[in-house]
Amino acid sequence: MQQSAKISILGLEPGRVQLASHDPRWAALFQQEKERLSDAIGEFVLDIQHVGSTSIPDIPAKPILDIGVAVHNFEQARVCIQPMLQLGYEYKGEFGIPRRHYFVSGEPRTHHVHMNEIGGKDWETQILFRDYLRAHPVAAGRYAMLKQELAAQFPDDRDAYLDGKAPFIQSTLADAYGWVATLPLDEDRLHYATQVLAGRDPDLARVVERFGLPPLWSRPAGFTTLIHIILEQQVSLASANAAFTRLQAAVSSLTPQAFLKLDDDALRSIGFSRQKTRYGRLLAQALLAGEIDLQSLHHLSDDEARKTLMRVKGIGHWTANIYLMETLLRPDIWPVGDLALANAAREVKGLTERPHANQLESLGEPWRPWRSVAARILWHHYLSIRGMTLD
Repeated sequence: MQQSAKISILGLEPGRVQLASHDPRWAALFQQEKERLSDAIGEFVLDIQHVGSTSIPDIPAKPILDIGVAVHNFEQARVCIQPMLQLGYEYKGEFGIPRRHYFVSGEPRTHHVHMNEIGGKDWETQILFRDYLRAHPVAAGRYAMLKQELAAQFPDDRDAYLDGKAPFIQSTLADAYGWVATLPLDEDRLHYATQVLAGRDPDLARVVERFGLPPLWSRPAGFTTLIHIILEQQVSLASANAAFTRLQAAVSSLTPQAFLKLDDDALRSIGFSRQKTRYGRLLAQALLAGEIDLQSLHHLSDDEARKTLMRVKGIGHWTANIYLMETLLRPDIWPVGDLALANAAREVKGLTERPHANQLESLGEPWRPWRSVAARILWHHYLSIRGMTLD
Protein backbone atom coordinates (compact mmCIF):
# COMPACT_ATOMS: atom_id res chain seq x y z
CA MET A 1 0.00 0.00 0.00
CA GLN A 2 1.28 3.45 -0.87
CA GLN A 3 2.05 5.56 2.14
CA SER A 4 3.88 8.77 2.85
CA ALA A 5 6.84 9.36 5.14
CA LYS A 6 9.40 12.08 5.78
CA ILE A 7 13.09 11.29 5.43
CA SER A 8 16.42 13.08 5.32
CA ILE A 9 17.90 13.86 1.91
CA LEU A 10 21.43 15.06 1.17
CA GLY A 11 22.15 15.67 4.84
CA LEU A 12 19.14 17.93 5.34
CA GLU A 13 17.31 17.78 8.62
CA PRO A 14 14.75 14.95 8.80
CA GLY A 15 11.28 16.15 8.03
CA ARG A 16 12.33 18.72 5.42
CA VAL A 17 11.57 16.56 2.41
CA GLN A 18 8.44 14.59 1.62
CA LEU A 19 8.85 11.40 -0.41
CA ALA A 20 5.97 9.09 -1.23
CA SER A 21 6.05 5.39 -0.45
CA HIS A 22 9.22 5.39 1.61
CA ASP A 23 9.99 2.22 3.53
CA PRO A 24 11.72 2.89 6.91
CA ARG A 25 13.85 -0.21 6.39
CA TRP A 26 15.56 1.34 3.36
CA ALA A 27 17.86 3.56 5.43
CA ALA A 28 19.52 0.50 6.95
CA LEU A 29 19.82 -1.12 3.52
CA PHE A 30 21.46 2.02 2.14
CA GLN A 31 23.95 2.15 4.99
CA GLN A 32 24.80 -1.52 4.61
CA GLU A 33 25.51 -1.07 0.93
CA LYS A 34 27.70 1.95 1.57
CA GLU A 35 29.70 -0.05 4.12
CA ARG A 36 30.02 -2.93 1.66
CA LEU A 37 31.43 -0.56 -0.97
CA SER A 38 33.71 1.10 1.57
CA ASP A 39 35.16 -2.28 2.53
CA ALA A 40 35.87 -3.02 -1.14
CA ILE A 41 37.28 0.30 -2.39
CA GLY A 42 37.91 2.22 0.83
CA GLU A 43 38.67 5.92 0.82
CA PHE A 44 37.24 6.58 -2.64
CA VAL A 45 33.65 6.32 -1.44
CA LEU A 46 31.95 9.63 -0.74
CA ASP A 47 28.78 10.30 1.24
CA ILE A 48 25.42 9.11 0.05
CA GLN A 49 24.30 11.86 -2.30
CA HIS A 50 20.59 11.30 -2.12
CA VAL A 51 18.11 8.58 -1.32
CA GLY A 52 14.56 8.31 -2.44
CA SER A 53 12.03 6.18 -4.21
CA THR A 54 10.65 5.94 -7.71
CA SER A 55 6.94 6.17 -7.12
CA ILE A 56 5.15 4.73 -10.11
CA PRO A 57 1.33 4.55 -9.90
CA ASP A 58 0.04 1.09 -8.95
CA ILE A 59 3.57 -0.32 -8.67
CA PRO A 60 5.36 -0.75 -5.32
CA ALA A 61 7.97 1.93 -4.83
CA LYS A 62 11.66 1.04 -5.11
CA PRO A 63 14.52 2.28 -2.94
CA ILE A 64 17.09 4.38 -4.78
CA LEU A 65 20.65 4.71 -3.46
CA ASP A 66 23.08 7.12 -5.12
CA ILE A 67 26.72 7.05 -3.97
CA GLY A 68 29.64 9.10 -5.23
CA VAL A 69 33.12 7.66 -5.82
CA ALA A 70 35.94 10.15 -6.40
CA VAL A 71 39.29 9.22 -7.97
CA HIS A 72 42.29 11.29 -8.98
CA ASN A 73 43.18 9.48 -12.19
CA PHE A 74 42.46 6.53 -14.44
CA GLU A 75 44.73 4.20 -12.48
CA GLN A 76 42.71 4.77 -9.32
CA ALA A 77 39.55 4.16 -11.31
CA ARG A 78 40.86 0.76 -12.40
CA VAL A 79 41.63 -0.09 -8.77
CA CYS A 80 37.98 0.60 -7.91
CA ILE A 81 36.27 -0.97 -10.89
CA GLN A 82 37.27 -4.60 -10.45
CA PRO A 83 36.12 -4.86 -6.81
CA MET A 84 32.82 -3.22 -7.76
CA LEU A 85 32.27 -5.77 -10.51
CA GLN A 86 33.00 -8.51 -8.00
CA LEU A 87 30.33 -7.04 -5.73
CA GLY A 88 27.82 -7.53 -8.51
CA TYR A 89 27.76 -4.01 -9.95
CA GLU A 90 27.16 -3.71 -13.66
CA TYR A 91 29.14 -1.11 -15.60
CA LYS A 92 26.86 1.24 -17.57
CA GLY A 93 29.13 4.14 -18.59
CA GLU A 94 32.04 4.67 -20.96
CA PHE A 95 35.52 3.88 -19.70
CA GLY A 96 38.03 6.69 -19.67
CA ILE A 97 38.41 9.21 -16.88
CA PRO A 98 37.66 12.13 -16.83
CA ARG A 99 34.37 11.00 -18.38
CA ARG A 100 31.86 9.75 -15.85
CA HIS A 101 31.65 6.08 -14.86
CA TYR A 102 28.25 4.75 -13.90
CA PHE A 103 27.40 1.45 -12.20
CA VAL A 104 24.16 -0.21 -11.13
CA SER A 105 23.45 -3.10 -8.82
CA GLY A 106 20.62 -4.75 -6.94
CA GLU A 107 17.42 -6.37 -8.08
CA PRO A 108 15.82 -4.32 -9.45
CA ARG A 109 18.69 -1.97 -10.32
CA THR A 110 18.29 0.37 -7.40
CA HIS A 111 21.90 0.97 -6.29
CA HIS A 112 23.70 3.58 -8.38
CA VAL A 113 27.37 4.52 -8.16
CA HIS A 114 28.79 7.55 -9.98
CA MET A 115 32.57 7.61 -10.36
CA ASN A 116 34.23 10.88 -11.37
CA GLU A 117 37.72 12.31 -11.52
CA ILE A 118 38.38 14.81 -8.73
CA GLY A 119 38.60 18.25 -10.26
CA GLY A 120 36.93 17.18 -13.48
CA LYS A 121 33.84 18.92 -14.81
CA ASP A 122 31.45 16.12 -13.87
CA TRP A 123 32.85 15.82 -10.36
CA GLU A 124 32.77 19.58 -9.84
CA THR A 125 29.21 19.80 -11.10
CA GLN A 126 28.07 17.00 -8.81
CA ILE A 127 29.69 18.62 -5.77
CA LEU A 128 28.20 22.02 -6.62
CA PHE A 129 24.81 20.43 -7.17
CA ARG A 130 24.99 18.59 -3.83
CA ASP A 131 26.03 21.74 -1.97
CA TYR A 132 23.32 23.75 -3.69
CA LEU A 133 20.62 21.30 -2.63
CA ARG A 134 21.91 21.24 0.93
CA ALA A 135 21.58 25.02 1.05
CA HIS A 136 18.14 25.13 -0.60
CA PRO A 137 15.66 22.74 1.05
CA VAL A 138 12.82 23.80 -1.24
CA ALA A 139 14.87 22.97 -4.32
CA ALA A 140 15.97 19.69 -2.73
CA GLY A 141 12.35 18.74 -2.14
CA ARG A 142 11.44 19.64 -5.69
CA TYR A 143 14.37 17.58 -6.97
CA ALA A 144 13.20 14.56 -4.99
CA MET A 145 9.69 14.85 -6.39
CA LEU A 146 11.00 15.31 -9.93
CA LYS A 147 12.73 11.96 -9.72
CA GLN A 148 9.40 10.37 -8.96
CA GLU A 149 7.63 12.26 -11.73
CA LEU A 150 10.24 11.18 -14.25
CA ALA A 151 10.06 7.56 -13.21
CA ALA A 152 6.30 7.76 -13.74
CA GLN A 153 6.89 9.10 -17.27
CA PHE A 154 9.05 6.12 -18.20
CA PRO A 155 7.71 3.18 -16.16
CA ASP A 156 8.71 0.54 -18.72
CA ASP A 157 12.02 1.97 -19.90
CA ARG A 158 14.77 2.42 -17.37
CA ASP A 159 17.21 3.66 -20.04
CA ALA A 160 14.82 6.45 -21.04
CA TYR A 161 14.52 7.38 -17.39
CA LEU A 162 18.28 7.62 -16.97
CA ASP A 163 18.85 9.43 -20.28
CA GLY A 164 16.05 11.89 -19.70
CA LYS A 165 16.80 12.61 -16.08
CA ALA A 166 19.56 15.19 -16.49
CA PRO A 167 17.90 17.65 -18.92
CA PHE A 168 14.49 17.19 -17.30
CA ILE A 169 15.66 18.03 -13.80
CA GLN A 170 18.27 20.53 -14.94
CA SER A 171 15.67 22.48 -16.88
CA THR A 172 13.32 22.72 -13.91
CA LEU A 173 16.03 23.70 -11.47
CA ALA A 174 17.50 26.25 -13.86
CA ASP A 175 14.17 27.96 -14.41
CA ALA A 176 12.92 27.70 -10.83
CA TYR A 177 16.09 28.26 -8.85
CA GLY A 178 18.75 29.42 -11.30
CA TRP A 179 21.32 26.82 -10.20
CA VAL A 180 22.69 25.86 -13.60
CA ALA A 181 22.77 29.52 -14.62
CA THR A 182 25.22 30.29 -11.80
CA LEU A 183 27.91 28.10 -13.39
CA PRO A 184 30.35 29.28 -16.10
CA LEU A 185 29.39 28.34 -19.62
CA ASP A 186 30.93 25.32 -21.25
CA GLU A 187 29.97 23.44 -24.40
CA ASP A 188 27.35 21.35 -22.58
CA ARG A 189 25.71 24.31 -20.85
CA LEU A 190 25.87 26.34 -24.08
CA HIS A 191 23.99 23.57 -25.85
CA TYR A 192 21.45 23.29 -23.04
CA ALA A 193 20.86 27.06 -22.82
CA THR A 194 20.50 27.32 -26.60
CA GLN A 195 17.75 24.72 -26.44
CA VAL A 196 16.04 26.62 -23.62
CA LEU A 197 16.15 29.92 -25.52
CA ALA A 198 15.03 28.35 -28.79
CA GLY A 199 12.07 26.87 -26.93
CA ARG A 200 11.13 30.29 -25.55
CA ASP A 201 11.73 32.49 -28.60
CA PRO A 202 10.78 31.42 -32.14
CA ASP A 203 13.05 34.11 -33.66
CA LEU A 204 16.11 32.70 -31.89
CA ALA A 205 14.92 29.21 -32.78
CA ARG A 206 15.00 30.13 -36.47
CA VAL A 207 18.60 31.35 -36.16
CA VAL A 208 19.65 28.09 -34.51
CA GLU A 209 17.75 26.04 -37.09
CA ARG A 210 19.43 27.90 -39.94
CA PHE A 211 22.99 28.28 -38.64
CA GLY A 212 23.29 25.70 -35.87
CA LEU A 213 24.67 26.00 -32.36
CA PRO A 214 26.60 29.25 -31.77
CA PRO A 215 30.30 28.95 -30.89
CA LEU A 216 31.35 29.29 -27.26
CA TRP A 217 33.89 31.98 -28.23
CA SER A 218 36.02 31.61 -25.11
CA ARG A 219 39.24 33.55 -24.54
CA PRO A 220 42.10 32.96 -22.09
CA ALA A 221 42.23 35.05 -18.93
CA GLY A 222 44.80 37.78 -18.57
CA PHE A 223 46.41 40.92 -19.91
CA THR A 224 46.64 39.67 -23.52
CA THR A 225 42.88 39.24 -23.87
CA LEU A 226 42.09 42.59 -22.27
CA ILE A 227 44.46 44.35 -24.67
CA HIS A 228 42.78 42.57 -27.57
CA ILE A 229 39.35 43.71 -26.36
CA ILE A 230 40.62 47.29 -25.98
CA LEU A 231 41.76 47.13 -29.61
CA GLU A 232 38.23 46.02 -30.56
CA GLN A 233 36.65 49.13 -29.07
CA GLN A 234 34.71 51.06 -31.75
CA VAL A 235 36.44 49.42 -34.74
CA SER A 236 35.71 46.44 -36.95
CA LEU A 237 36.76 42.97 -35.83
CA ALA A 238 38.99 42.64 -38.90
CA SER A 239 40.82 45.87 -38.07
CA ALA A 240 41.26 44.90 -34.41
CA ASN A 241 42.48 41.40 -35.27
CA ALA A 242 45.02 42.77 -37.74
CA ALA A 243 46.39 45.18 -35.12
CA PHE A 244 46.51 42.44 -32.51
CA THR A 245 48.45 40.19 -34.88
CA ARG A 246 51.00 42.97 -35.44
CA LEU A 247 51.25 43.51 -31.69
CA GLN A 248 52.01 39.83 -31.07
CA ALA A 249 54.66 39.93 -33.79
CA ALA A 250 56.31 42.96 -32.16
CA VAL A 251 57.00 41.25 -28.82
CA SER A 252 58.17 37.74 -28.01
CA SER A 253 55.64 37.47 -25.19
CA LEU A 254 52.79 39.91 -24.67
CA THR A 255 53.15 40.81 -21.00
CA PRO A 256 52.55 44.13 -19.22
CA GLN A 257 56.33 44.63 -19.03
CA ALA A 258 56.81 44.01 -22.75
CA PHE A 259 53.92 46.29 -23.67
CA LEU A 260 55.33 49.19 -21.65
CA LYS A 261 58.63 48.93 -23.57
CA LEU A 262 56.88 49.83 -26.84
CA ASP A 263 57.05 53.56 -27.56
CA ASP A 264 54.35 55.72 -29.13
CA ASP A 265 55.67 55.30 -32.67
CA ALA A 266 55.79 51.51 -32.36
CA LEU A 267 52.26 51.34 -31.02
CA ARG A 268 50.98 53.75 -33.67
CA SER A 269 52.47 51.60 -36.44
CA ILE A 270 50.77 48.55 -34.89
CA GLY A 271 47.38 50.29 -34.97
CA PHE A 272 46.91 51.84 -31.53
CA SER A 273 45.28 55.25 -31.44
CA ARG A 274 46.64 57.76 -28.93
CA GLN A 275 43.70 56.99 -26.64
CA LYS A 276 44.14 53.20 -26.84
CA THR A 277 47.88 53.58 -26.27
CA ARG A 278 47.06 55.34 -23.00
CA TYR A 279 44.48 52.72 -22.04
CA GLY A 280 46.92 49.87 -22.69
CA ARG A 281 49.64 51.49 -20.60
CA LEU A 282 47.29 52.26 -17.73
CA LEU A 283 46.17 48.63 -17.71
CA ALA A 284 49.74 47.32 -17.77
CA GLN A 285 50.76 49.67 -14.95
CA ALA A 286 47.74 48.72 -12.84
CA LEU A 287 48.54 45.01 -13.18
CA LEU A 288 52.23 45.49 -12.34
CA ALA A 289 51.36 47.66 -9.33
CA GLY A 290 48.93 45.04 -8.04
CA GLU A 291 46.02 47.46 -8.26
CA ILE A 292 43.95 44.82 -10.04
CA ASP A 293 44.11 41.03 -9.75
CA LEU A 294 42.59 39.33 -12.77
CA GLN A 295 42.69 35.90 -11.11
CA SER A 296 40.42 37.11 -8.31
CA LEU A 297 37.67 37.94 -10.81
CA HIS A 298 36.72 34.26 -11.05
CA HIS A 299 35.50 34.36 -7.45
CA LEU A 300 33.52 37.61 -7.72
CA SER A 301 29.91 38.19 -8.70
CA ASP A 302 29.18 39.71 -12.10
CA ASP A 303 28.74 43.20 -10.64
CA GLU A 304 31.85 42.95 -8.46
CA ALA A 305 33.99 41.65 -11.33
CA ARG A 306 32.71 44.37 -13.64
CA LYS A 307 33.40 47.12 -11.08
CA THR A 308 36.90 45.76 -10.44
CA LEU A 309 37.77 45.89 -14.14
CA MET A 310 36.27 49.32 -14.58
CA ARG A 311 38.58 50.78 -11.95
CA VAL A 312 41.14 50.90 -14.77
CA LYS A 313 40.59 53.90 -17.05
CA GLY A 314 39.81 52.73 -20.56
CA ILE A 315 37.80 49.73 -19.42
CA GLY A 316 34.14 50.63 -19.60
CA HIS A 317 30.97 48.60 -19.48
CA TRP A 318 31.40 47.11 -22.94
CA THR A 319 35.01 45.98 -22.43
CA ALA A 320 34.23 44.58 -18.98
CA ASN A 321 31.15 42.76 -20.25
CA ILE A 322 33.02 41.13 -23.13
CA TYR A 323 35.69 39.92 -20.68
CA LEU A 324 33.01 38.52 -18.37
CA MET A 325 31.24 36.83 -21.28
CA GLU A 326 34.17 35.32 -23.14
CA THR A 327 36.86 34.85 -20.49
CA LEU A 328 34.95 34.28 -17.26
CA LEU A 329 32.17 32.68 -19.36
CA ARG A 330 29.43 34.21 -17.23
CA PRO A 331 26.04 33.05 -18.55
CA ASP A 332 23.90 36.17 -18.09
CA ILE A 333 25.86 39.15 -19.44
CA TRP A 334 24.15 41.47 -21.93
CA PRO A 335 26.51 43.95 -23.70
CA VAL A 336 23.96 46.54 -24.79
CA GLY A 337 26.68 48.83 -26.17
CA ASP A 338 27.69 46.32 -28.82
CA LEU A 339 26.86 47.57 -32.31
CA ALA A 340 26.85 44.12 -33.95
CA LEU A 341 24.50 42.85 -31.25
CA ALA A 342 22.09 45.73 -31.85
CA ASN A 343 22.16 45.21 -35.63
CA ALA A 344 21.61 41.48 -35.23
CA ALA A 345 18.70 42.09 -32.86
CA ARG A 346 17.08 44.42 -35.42
CA GLU A 347 17.41 41.77 -38.14
CA VAL A 348 16.38 38.76 -36.06
CA LYS A 349 13.42 40.48 -34.38
CA GLY A 350 12.30 42.27 -37.56
CA LEU A 351 12.61 45.79 -36.13
CA THR A 352 12.39 48.86 -38.36
CA GLU A 353 15.34 50.55 -36.64
CA ARG A 354 18.41 49.46 -34.76
CA PRO A 355 17.47 49.40 -31.05
CA HIS A 356 19.23 51.84 -28.76
CA ALA A 357 20.72 50.72 -25.46
CA ASN A 358 17.53 51.01 -23.39
CA GLN A 359 15.49 49.17 -26.01
CA LEU A 360 18.12 46.45 -26.25
CA GLU A 361 18.11 46.13 -22.47
CA SER A 362 14.35 45.54 -22.51
CA LEU A 363 14.65 43.16 -25.43
CA GLY A 364 17.06 40.97 -23.46
CA GLU A 365 14.91 40.64 -20.33
CA PRO A 366 12.97 37.53 -21.47
CA TRP A 367 16.28 35.77 -22.13
CA ARG A 368 17.45 35.79 -18.52
CA PRO A 369 19.34 33.93 -17.06
CA TRP A 370 20.99 33.07 -20.40
CA ARG A 371 21.53 36.48 -22.02
CA SER A 372 25.19 35.65 -22.78
CA VAL A 373 23.94 32.73 -24.85
CA ALA A 374 21.27 34.89 -26.52
CA ALA A 375 24.05 37.32 -27.47
CA ARG A 376 26.06 34.47 -28.96
CA ILE A 377 23.04 33.37 -31.01
CA LEU A 378 22.58 36.93 -32.31
CA TRP A 379 26.30 37.31 -33.10
CA HIS A 380 26.18 33.92 -34.83
CA HIS A 381 23.39 35.27 -37.05
CA TYR A 382 25.24 38.53 -37.69
CA LEU A 383 28.47 36.83 -38.76
CA SER A 384 26.87 33.95 -40.65
CA ILE A 385 24.69 36.02 -42.96
CA ARG A 386 27.73 38.16 -43.78
CA GLY A 387 30.03 35.21 -44.38
CA MET A 388 32.29 36.25 -41.52
CA THR A 389 33.96 34.26 -38.76
CA LEU A 390 35.10 35.28 -35.29
CA ASP A 391 38.40 33.65 -34.29
